[in-house]
Amino acid sequence: MSEQPSKTVKISELTQVRAPGFIEIYVNNANAGFSFQDLRLIFSQVVIDRDNPYVEDRAAITMNWEHAKALRDLLDRLVSQYETDVGEIRAQPPDR
Repeated sequence: MSEQPSKTVKISELTQVRAPGFIEIYVNNANAGFSFQDLRLIFSQVVIDRDNPYVEDRAAITMNWEHAKALRDLLDRLVSQYETDVGEIRAQPPDR
């Protein structure tokens, strides 16, 4: 039996479908942790409660460094395009 040559597939040409358990969440805060092999992003929302403000963790996503670099490049392109279209994004003030 002869082996079939491997076919190169471009991810951008694949059909994208949503998994049955797909969720969409709002976040306005992020933190990260990492190891030699992976990056872990923790997304949360700052909840302003008059008596007790807090940060509520909403989701964590762990990925390898190759995917992290691809995500960085994607975010860089999107932010640059947004700022070209709308104007510069204000930097958030540092924590006090």
